[in-house]
Amino acid sequence: MKKFFFLLLISYLSITTIAAENKTALVIGNGAYSHFSELSNPKSEAIEMKNALQRLGFDVILLLDGTEDQILDSLSEFETKLEQRGGLALFHYGGHGVQVNGSNYIIPVEADIPDERRVKSRAVDIDEVLGVMDVSGSQTNIVILDACRNNPLPGASRNASRGLAVVIDPPSDSIIVYSADAGTTAQDGLFTPALLKYLETPGLELGSLLRKVRTDVRTASGGNQRTGEYNQLESEVYLAGNGSDSGNRTPGFVVDESIYGSVKVSVEEGGTLFLNGIRMGDISSSRSATLSDIETGSHFIEIRYSDKTESRNINVSENNTLQVHFSYRSSEGGPLNTEGMIPVTGGTFSMGSSRGNDDEIPVHTVTVSSFHMGLYEVTQGEWESVMGATVVHQRDKVNPDWNLEAVGSNYPMYYINWFEAVEYCNRISLIAGLTPVYSGRGENIQMNMEVNGYRLATEAEWEFAARGGNASLGYDYSGSNNLDSAAWYSGNSGADVHPVGEKQANELGLYDMSGNVWEWCWDWYGNYTSEYQINPFGFSSGSNRVDRGGSWGDGGSQSTFRGNLNPYFRYTDVGFRVVRRP
Repeated sequence: MKKFFFLLLISYLSITTIAAENKTALVIGNGAYSHFSELSNPKSEAIEMKNALQRLGFDVILLLDGTEDQILDSLSEFETKLEQRGGLALFHYGGHGVQVNGSNYIIPVEADIPDERRVKSRAVDIDEVLGVMDVSGSQTNIVILDACRNNPLPGASRNASRGLAVVIDPPSDSIIVYSADAGTTAQDGLFTPALLKYLETPGLELGSLLRKVRTDVRTASGGNQRTGEYNQLESEVYLAGNGSDSGNRTPGFVVDESIYGSVKVSVEEGGTLFLNGIRMGDISSSRSATLSDIETGSHFIEIRYSDKTESRNINVSENNTLQVHFSYRSSEGGPLNTEGMIPVTGGTFSMGSSRGNDDEIPVHTVTVSSFHMGLYEVTQGEWESVMGATVVHQRDKVNPDWNLEAVGSNYPMYYINWFEAVEYCNRISLIAGLTPVYSGRGENIQMNMEVNGYRLATEAEWEFAARGGNASLGYDYSGSNNLDSAAWYSGNSGADVHPVGEKQANELGLYDMSGNVWEWCWDWYGNYTSEYQINPFGFSSGSNRVDRGGSWGDGGSQSTFRGNLNPYFRYTDVGFRVVRRP
């Protein structure tokens, strides 16, 4: 394997001594590719870079094995922080990359790119990164592209070239540094280790740092690799401070401000758990393990099975136990089982919102008992295995000429009405050897919450879980205040449904509680009352049933937002998830 690197630094000060000002970094390491060869180094190198930058005082966003959407989401988060903080911006990427028609692209882990014609639509142009830095108002900008392999695209690619392209019109007061001459590739493991070797040296100006790196690379390669530079710097840049105040320092008192949380990891298929690339231990099938005293912030966890790897980017918060479930099963298909659900410990919360629509008030106190909730919305594959019908069949029940959204076993089911969702719950209960919850037909359907079968969530259960249950951090959306991170909605969905579980989970480990598809609930829709309630399940009759969560076609729904629909109708953006008693 070969590597090529690209470092772009833009500075808008005549003299830059970066020691005390705000410093923000986005570090991405991609290795577990679905359609390209897997890379073993980028993730570990990204973690080393993150640790070094944090020691230098950077606020670091870390993304490992990023999909296209996750990369773009992290860039949005990066831009927001830069707008708030200003100062120095640093972007570091490790993984597959390619140059096509003079443009540089980084390749997401899920990207299927058979030839260079698909690169523009399925990879991320480095101009996206430069654009973020340009509009954010950051003072000094550094971009490092550590992109592995010489043209990873399969087959002959006439326009995809080796190495990365020279920036034709670099900004003034900038430096562009290549680990090897522009348009060529470099040996693996030379440039980045040398860069990290000197990165934290106080008083070492960037130009001097790069000369040391150049010497180390040339020596280690036996003279075969030489770094290239295009230098337009008009300023001095000190990443670790200029050291000018070393003779005037006074003793300091620093309080250790590290704070910690925990992560509870559950699996369906047995595998080995890794945290930030470090082996933690083995977890047997249908078991869980808890990682305690994890420093708050972004981390990367993996379960490595005998035949594949499943991974998550997580965010640990103070004194909170984040629940993460890995759903891979070696024999795919079949209905959802208990191991595919998240336990939700009962509690008391304030339901509704005084900042929302009129039907979200009055805010009132509600207590719900413990229950289990489906990790994901019911998928098309699960529906077909239980009901024997595809989403196409469901669409044809309405009108064969109606629009069909995305189809696939891992996409949420849609075009199902409320009654069909109830029937699914009863069928899956019987398959699992449980007692069905629902009895009766049509308007006379009754629910028995005392039995152990699967059912729809009540509206109160749904909102309690969406807000994070007893672990709630008070986010507007389920799991985040950043709508792009939490949900597929009209602003990022491309007007279509997406596979389940691609967005950030909430505090309980539940996915897609905001966006993707609306979710049917049990309750008849009606106005709230101010009375304290225990396990409410709505009105005894009505015209519309409650649905919650918003969808790919909406502008974004907070966890308190209420929808209501005719239970006989089928929609392209309405599905459901199941719950059951513990």
